Amino acid sequence: MSSSLVSIIIPAHNAESFVADAINSALHQSHANVQVIVVNDGSTDGTAHVLDAIREPRSTVIHQTQHGVSHARNTALAKADGDFICFLDADDQLPIRSIEHRLGVFKNNPSISFVDGA
Repeated sequence: MSSSLVSIIIPAHNAESFVADAINSALHQSHANVQVIVVNDGSTDGTAHVLDAIREPRSTVIHQTQHGVSHARNTALAKADGDFICFLDADDQLPIRSIEHRLGVFKNNPSISFVDGA
């Protein structure tokens, strides 16, 4: 599990003020093997501009017309390559060891299929 790819999915709508912090928290995890997929769900503020400025090979930005958060997550899921999926809201941040800790829970409890929390 230490080398498992984790796809972190971030739906964003009018998140100009905070989406960069969410993305940075995902990219700077102690478990570095992450793929970050951000779906701009029809934002009317400067979210698209913030996302288009990202130059990180582990991240993908998708722009779509507004269909809602569930559709945005499903759009990202269709592009996800990870062994595990993590959902992150655009106005939230992951603590630096969050993915590492979650993978540890899976490793120590092979019968579970879902982990959530910091």
